[in-house]
Amino acid sequence: MQVQTPFDKRTALEINFAIRAVPSKVRPIGRCVTKERVGRQDVIRELGDGEEEQEEEEEKDEDEEEVEEGSEEDEHEEDEEDEEVAVVKAKPSRERIVQQLAKLYKQSPVHASGILAESFHLKVTRKGCEWDVDIKPQNAYVGRNTKAESRLRKLFNNAAISGYGDVLSQKTKVDAHVRDARDIPASEFSVSQSLLDTVSQLWGKNFGQEDVKAEPYKIHLYGPDGHFEAHRDTPETDLVGTFLVGLGDSTGNKHLELGLGATDWYRRGGTADELPSYAAHPCQWVAFYPDVPHRVTRIWQGYRAVIAFKVFRQAASLAAATPGALPAAAATSTAEPGNLAATKSGELERVKAVTDKLTAPFGLLLERKYCMGTERLNGLDAVVYEALATRDGHSAHLLPVVIKWSAEVYQNHEEGGFDMQTYTALVYPFTAAHVDAISRGDTSFGEIGKVDDPAASDESLAWLNRVSGTEGKRVPFYSMNLPASTFQWSHKHEDPVAHTGNESRPYSEDSIYLSYAVVLLADE
Repeated sequence: MQVQTPFDKRTALEINFAIRAVPSKVRPIGRCVTKERVGRQDVIRELGDGEEEQEEEEEKDEDEEEVEEGSEEDEHEEDEEDEEVAVVKAKPSRERIVQQLAKLYKQSPVHASGILAESFHLKVTRKGCEWDVDIKPQNAYVGRNTKAESRLRKLFNNAAISGYGDVLSQKTKVDAHVRDARDIPASEFSVSQSLLDTVSQLWGKNFGQEDVKAEPYKIHLYGPDGHFEAHRDTPETDLVGTFLVGLGDSTGNKHLELGLGATDWYRRGGTADELPSYAAHPCQWVAFYPDVPHRVTRIWQGYRAVIAFKVFRQAASLAAATPGALPAAAATSTAEPGNLAATKSGELERVKAVTDKLTAPFGLLLERKYCMGTERLNGLDAVVYEALATRDGHSAHLLPVVIKWSAEVYQNHEEGGFDMQTYTALVYPFTAAHVDAISRGDTSFGEIGKVDDPAASDESLAWLNRVSGTEGKRVPFYSMNLPASTFQWSHKHEDPVAHTGNESRPYSEDSIYLSYAVVLLADE
């Protein structure tokens, strides 16, 4: 499976070693409250016990529930023996507030589709695939077009076998069980500049991010028995979107499906009948964020072909993510300045109305996936960051993180039930500086003031000293959608272990997750 992770393109050896070394070399800066709650519920559900306790956990997060205590004086307190009545007013927990934010994310588009209004010119120069033609819009499947299918078959038979990017190994692999397809690289075809401009404009219009540039990537071709398992597109610095334009489809079905895997459609409230699926008819287009899971289902007959474009943020827009800076996704549209500006302004107001209820310190795991060092965010993540970065008396920091999840349950067979349960989801900073220091063999991580602590030598990381170490105030982290905002790097689930005596360990799990977070701190 092709996956996307929040770090830059370092060697697989460096990344693997650094991730596994983080818990022993880096001080945690907090814990992921959402993962601890969800993980605990999953364990209880798997073990088939503690239903009542689980229901209570869903209703209340004891660690994060905030209360105010006051007093209500009875007008006749002498008659009531001077009894004071304590009134406890419960404020919404941070988790409940974050779920309000999650509702806004569900309303934010992660993909769009349509049909190009005009034809475009395509020239393919690959040997055996030569084609010089105007591609004209076609709205629907019109039966087995033998002439069109013959052309698609010729392209398919003479194209190169497709590989797929495996981020865990940092290699491109070829495995027909994962992906059975062909492709033609951008060096062997060309399209008109007007199409590139149209792709950029459509991205801006549908995703509110106009400072972008579309670049041809490949022509993807699928034939009989072709497919591609659920995956996310390979991450790249400044890559904001994937844009597909159809060249032809004689399969008779809509084989491209979006919303599978970590952010599956069902978690967003959809049903199987509503799963977004698309054909590849001429000039039909589909656009989505690169980290949106998608797949091409198995093709039983015919062929399909699309041109894939990568949509990049333009260099002129690459400003540092500092408080007050306008994130890319909050930029206004030149095509529809009034409407889009109003939409983005309204989004910011709605987000601030929720995030202003959250008291610092806290961290939010962002829903989109980013390469290490990213300073400009996509979609609603950018609006959330702006809402936090512009809060008076506070500072917001973007941070790639590692989450170390551990769960252990011990059972007493004589008394029944579980007499010991431990659930922890510690959060560690995982910047490029941390990876480099681990790779160098530095061992005194987290010791405040040590020269080999990145926070001591890198001014941009100095704020970490406030949330790590014995004097630091740990940060609670939350997620709007845990499967969407994290990538599982490793997972170890041990079989039940029997012990002498009356106890056994029916459950033990250790997993590592990666994510990108924004951390809000109050100014000192």
